[in-house]
Amino acid sequence: MEGIEPYDFSEIKDFALEYMSGFLAEKWDVDEIKALPYMKTRAENFLENSLRQSGQKYASFTMKSKNIAVNDVSAAYSMLPVYILTNLYKGKPHTFILNGQTGKIYGETPYDYLKMVLFFIFLFISTLIVSIITGGLINVLS
Repeated sequence: MEGIEPYDFSEIKDFALEYMSGFLAEKWDVDEIKALPYMKTRAENFLENSLRQSGQKYASFTMKSKNIAVNDVSAAYSMLPVYILTNLYKGKPHTFILNGQTGKIYGETPYDYLKMVLFFIFLFISTLIVSIITGGLINVLS
């Protein structure tokens, strides 16, 4: 999920079953206790980055120590628009995840290295030919 974040939570609405009509929904089944270390690390990183960014208006900024305490932790489910596409290429699955709110895509693109090399050789030769022809024309016109 981190690869397709952030989401805009300012327009979040209460859940209604009508939202799910015709769609498949999956629940991320991680209980609150197991998610706490992950959430705490993310909260600490967010707060530290926010503090660093607020110090950008100064000539220099040095953080000598930090003490971040996370209290009153509670969990709540939210349904976020996420689209998942898994594509098989040469027998290897490549999964792409799309943030349905922002359009941000995260995934591993399959590459065919032979096609890439051939494309760059073709591009080099084409550029060389065009350069020779236009360079020859410039000499003839001079």
